[in-house]
Amino acid sequence: MRLSDLAAEFAAEPTLAAALAAAEPRPEPLTVELRDALKPVYAALLVERLRRPLIIVTADEARAGELAHDIGMWAGDVPVLHFPDVDQPAFAMLAINHDLLARRVAVMGRLVHTTDRDPIIVVASARALMRRLMPVDEFKGHYLTLAPGAVTDLDALTRRLVSLGYESTPLVERPGEFAHRGGIVDIFPPGARLPVRVDFFGDEIESVRTFDPDSQRSLRPAPELIITPATEVPIWLGNRVAGRLRAMQLDDLRPEDRQTWRNHLESLEGGEYFDDAAFYTTSLLPDSVSLLDYAPQGMCLVDELEQLRLAVRDAERAAEENRKRLAANGELPADFASPLFPASAVIERAERASIRLTYVPSLPGAHAGLRTVVEQFGPVSSYAGRLRRLSDDLEAFRRDGRRVVIVSYQGRRLQRLLLDQALPTAALDDMEQLGAAGSINVLGGTLSEGLCHDGLLLTVITDAEVFGRRRLRRGRRSRHGAERTFLADLQPGDFVVHVDHGVARFTGIVQLQDTGGAREYLLLEYHGDDRLYVPVDQVARVQKFVGMSDAAPNLSRLNTADWQRAKSRAKKSAESIAAELLEIYAARELATGMAFGPDSSAQREFEEAFAFIETPDQLSAIADTKTDMERERPMDRLVAGDVGYGKTEVALRAAFKAAMDGRQVAVLVPTTILAQQHFDTFVSRLTDHPVKVELLSRFRSRREQLDVLAGLTSGDVDIVIGTHRLLQGDVTFADLGLIVVDEEQRFGVAHKERLKALRKNVDVLTLTATPIPRTLHMALASLREISVIESPPEQRLAVKTYVTTYDDGIVRDAVRSELARGGQVYFLHNRVQTIYTWQRRLQELLPDVEMLVAHGQMPPADLEDVMYRFARGDAQVLMATAI
Repeated sequence: MRLSDLAAEFAAEPTLAAALAAAEPRPEPLTVELRDALKPVYAALLVERLRRPLIIVTADEARAGELAHDIGMWAGDVPVLHFPDVDQPAFAMLAINHDLLARRVAVMGRLVHTTDRDPIIVVASARALMRRLMPVDEFKGHYLTLAPGAVTDLDALTRRLVSLGYESTPLVERPGEFAHRGGIVDIFPPGARLPVRVDFFGDEIESVRTFDPDSQRSLRPAPELIITPATEVPIWLGNRVAGRLRAMQLDDLRPEDRQTWRNHLESLEGGEYFDDAAFYTTSLLPDSVSLLDYAPQGMCLVDELEQLRLAVRDAERAAEENRKRLAANGELPADFASPLFPASAVIERAERASIRLTYVPSLPGAHAGLRTVVEQFGPVSSYAGRLRRLSDDLEAFRRDGRRVVIVSYQGRRLQRLLLDQALPTAALDDMEQLGAAGSINVLGGTLSEGLCHDGLLLTVITDAEVFGRRRLRRGRRSRHGAERTFLADLQPGDFVVHVDHGVARFTGIVQLQDTGGAREYLLLEYHGDDRLYVPVDQVARVQKFVGMSDAAPNLSRLNTADWQRAKSRAKKSAESIAAELLEIYAARELATGMAFGPDSSAQREFEEAFAFIETPDQLSAIADTKTDMERERPMDRLVAGDVGYGKTEVALRAAFKAAMDGRQVAVLVPTTILAQQHFDTFVSRLTDHPVKVELLSRFRSRREQLDVLAGLTSGDVDIVIGTHRLLQGDVTFADLGLIVVDEEQRFGVAHKERLKALRKNVDVLTLTATPIPRTLHMALASLREISVIESPPEQRLAVKTYVTTYDDGIVRDAVRSELARGGQVYFLHNRVQTIYTWQRRLQELLPDVEMLVAHGQMPPADLEDVMYRFARGDAQVLMATAI
């Protein structure tokens, strides 16, 4: 069974049925008042009922993506597409993300092939609707169709592909690329799931087959290949744009920009492709259209019209401020057209939309046309990870005869947990229909929000209610996403170490001739003018330099004994360290620690409450840690992984396991801020479990610290999280079983001596993003066990970097944009002498924004207080030096 089957049941609800019936085509707009959770259901049922295209416009990009996903869950086989915005400021001459362009073109291509009786849904944000697109007839007029048996000139085909915006590459790996090798042309059209290989025999197409872009192996025959433009602003439109550009006053531009614009003008007139062509064609095309023109027979549905009005006006204001700033700086002609349609025109079209959805009841007279209300659907209680409360409510629902559908990305795991609680559940993925009255059904997937209907005795619960936070949708992971080679990571300027010759600077890969022909070498620069050419096949003898600080290392001298002496000193130091550690590790090997028991049902319940999907590396680290804990030999495991990769969850599960076995846990962190953050996380995750968590840091009063110490001594405190304070002599434990050390490299020698006294027969788990060489070497030498988490979390966003001259308008818009997303902002200003002057300047730009200042000359206690307040959310902007 799918959610589309459940949506059909909802359609019988009287108020929803009336809202659907009222949506039949009519000259006046219809306003439908309903909950946000019901909007995707309504859209899916509407397109199924009317069997025609539906364009949905909502205020912001995040909401558009969320709405498209949720409608797709309810809509069954009806195609649901998200038309993304290009996500860059108006008038910015910046390259648009290639994959994003491909997604946009794929939607445009799908719409132009859609008839007025095809059920299809496209969701777009207000800004995406404002963007100018090429005329529909231009887009339609440049399709190519390739099929076996057709005769096509190969050279003409490759030229045509370039004119359509395809990029010629050695290997085709992503949409918008093509590769030509002999009689084979590989093409990846936007919107296609797989690229296609066209095999020619002379000028005749012999076969058309899909292929795997990872392995490059051919897969299945394809009857034909339809090639759409690869970009929404192809270069063939350049001549029509060039005339308008030539009429502008380019002489008014800054000298450094003037020649660039003139070169671009020549390229546009000559029909030559260049990276910034879209900047001109988007704004200057005289007969551009909007997305709505690509589906003229479709219905338009607006989500929250008033919010959309505000969004388009804000976008227009920001665009106009950018235009004025750039024109004043001589970076843009004063009469350069906007890439956006006027806000008034977009609002006018939105107000003419067939249907308006709103969760905010309309005021009398505030809406036009017909109004209908869907009012019998209600919200679902939030459990925020309290699975015991969830199971209690589910049992009550069963007794009342209510049918429950739980939509969760962890559906199978959640089903097992409920079965452990003696709650019979069924997996809807394996069933043809929803269970009878009183049934609990689990479906894999994600929705943004649940809903219930008392009359239908039906409740839909999602991860948002179960875990108290919205789940990220899981994207497709490339099988090679985590595979990174040394050469791929190496960049010119990086410091490296050659095992025989020492520290050098890598300058690049060069090609030299030798007796065997051309060969590639790594070029390494040493002290003075010394250079070393290392054959690529000997790259194993070179590794990246890892230092104790960010300072540049001293380069080694070639043909001297310096490097050998340095290695000799390092060897002696290693021997000294080994002798120092021999006693403690010998004692640990001989010691008999406590073997923790296997996972209990409470452990499984705790782990199922985790609101995210674990990465494979994270699951492996968790399994390794628990296996170590169940052995009699004391654990000493290092978990290495980047910030945000899930090390804390490994520690949480280990700590819970220890606490459930009656042993105490000490979590040692280097700063009070990190201690508070860990404390908040542990308390949040352990709220519904009989585990007492305490904090020991200077944020606690003297009285509170004494109470914590007493609790540790008596055994009342199960888990304590603290800074160096945990290492002082007055801290005693009733039964310490596990020590978790976060960022061991931040602790000094004296602290580690105290740790040694604690850890001879206690399990130790060390977390680090940057292991110190000694710790890492011990792990690699099997003196300590190691788990590496290198798989990034699902949908981790890439960092976007823009380099430009300072401008108040840019800063204001950037900060506003981030705050609108619900985030916080770091403003880096690396001069203590003027940092407060800049804070006042920024405060004048953003008078309603709370700001804090932090710099390296502040007393440590004050600096920690500021950072803690920022982490707690007391301020939205932190102006700081590079501390």
